[in-house]
Amino acid sequence: YSYRGIQTADMRFMDAREAKHMFGTKSNNSGVSETSEGLIPQIIRGGIAVSYSTIDATLMDDIAKGLDKEVGAKEYHWLMDTNQFIAVQNFIENKYDNGGIVYGSFNGSSDLAVKQGFTSYTIHNRTFHMKKYMGFNAGAQYGVSSSKWDDNGILIPMDTQRDAANGEAVNSFGLRYQLYNGKRFYKFDTGGLAKTPTSGKMELTISQIAKEGLQVFGVNRFARVYKTS
Repeated sequence: YSYRGIQTADMRFMDAREAKHMFGTKSNNSGVSETSEGLIPQIIRGGIAVSYSTIDATLMDDIAKGLDKEVGAKEYHWLMDTNQFIAVQNFIENKYDNGGIVYGSFNGSSDLAVKQGFTSYTIHNRTFHMKKYMGFNAGAQYGVSSSKWDDNGILIPMDTQRDAANGEAVNSFGLRYQLYNGKRFYKFDTGGLAKTPTSGKMELTISQIAKEGLQVFGVNRFARVYKTS
């Protein structure tokens, strides 16, 4: 029972970690702890906003125009909720009877695209690697029937840019981390039931530490695609 509880705690920690990276708000708890702004709030604040009432050719044109205006990348991740994913897939299938959805090159590897569950679509000289993102799916993530993220998606550029300050190539999106005691994810136990008991009290406390932060370079080239009521 205890080991099963530990496994559940580990999974919850990983879920909470991802939620912070994606949806977190910036905060500073009087110098005790500080959190950075998540990806989605950054995109809403400084990225491209593309709204639609239905998935059609006009939407794809609007996306292309918005990305071209900001000199967007040639390849994008398109993470979306189930509603948007189905609507986009149906649009492509209806537009191309012989199959417009392909397993395209994913960072140079078509095998990787398949393994990670991406389908790819190229339009207006730009490739979108599409995938359902569980964080937008209220039923799977929160156990409720709907949420404010229904019919939402985000576009993440898959390229590098040149840092004007030092001339170095920087990934448009990435995750940076600092090792803690030599590990990326550090876990330790305390209490009388720990492997190395730290007290005489018969209890077990599991603590988890991860020092991470998102790298978002040029948020103006990211985009949110969302349906209006």
